[in-house]
Amino acid sequence: MTKRRTKQKMPSKAAFAALGVAGLYVLGSAVGETEVPAAAATKPTVHLSATGTKCIEPARALKRHGFKDGNLVQAIASAAAESGCDNNAVNHNSDGSVDRCFMQINSVNKAKGLSTLDGCAKAAKKIQGKQGWSAWSSHTSGADRKFLPMARDVAAAIR
Repeated sequence: MTKRRTKQKMPSKAAFAALGVAGLYVLGSAVGETEVPAAAATKPTVHLSATGTKCIEPARALKRHGFKDGNLVQAIASAAAESGCDNNAVNHNSDGSVDRCFMQINSVNKAKGLSTLDGCAKAAKKIQGKQGWSAWSSHTSGADRKFLPMARDVAAAIR
């Protein structure tokens, strides 16, 4: 018995447009290949490291306070490098200043509410808006770079 290659009928362009689908995923093999609209395709599962899992809630706070796209990814990477995304992190500096919260906001900034995720994220957004990423030593030293892949995964997980 010979197997016959069948061509499956695809939905019309109008059907794809009704779904709001811009692209297509191609699934299958040489026999019976099928195009599936992006909306119907299964969303890939993101597997996060322990640090990535710990960064989910701080990342949501960062997003709520205006970090988006590349700046959200950068903020997550900086938080991971600075404190492991631990909002209870405290670092006493040699100049007498103190860094607090998951973004390690320095006491010279006189920020309030750093004991909460939202307070830390709000202060970080204000500082980043004025000084850019150079305000964080993890960025200027490049220590945050190794956390960028994880940060991208976390940002994707909270979208």
